[in-house]
Amino acid sequence: MPVGSPKPQTVATEKYAKKAGWISKSYKLRKEVVDEYTQACKRAGVSAAGQLTTMMKNFAKEVNEMKYHIIEKHNRNAREELKSYSFDELKDFFEPNEEFEESHSEWEEIEDLLDLREFLEHEADGMEVEYTIIEDTES
Repeated sequence: MPVGSPKPQTVATEKYAKKAGWISKSYKLRKEVVDEYTQACKRAGVSAAGQLTTMMKNFAKEVNEMKYHIIEKHNRNAREELKSYSFDELKDFFEPNEEFEESHSEWEEIEDLLDLREFLEHEADGMEVEYTIIEDTES
């Protein structure tokens, strides 16, 4: 097997895929899962790629529309706990003052709920985190 640069067509294909916004690296899936999915799409007379695109868009929409509630552990307040927050609103709720530069730079890197929970644990500095964040199951 030759050593060196990848085939030019591979590089060109990857560049095109990147430019088109496609995921150029395929995810590793079990062959049986892919085969079953492909066969189901054929039986239904639909495009496998079209179905995947639709599923991804629907999933992203669902996650982006998800709402959360903030529960303050030591100062329970039913009115406050009923408020629903989008992820961005939730993140903004916990934004530190800009004068705490290190905390603020860490806060800016928060991308998901796991990051936010880790941030709150770090800010608690070994103490109990004062807040619980729960998903709104009624949305």
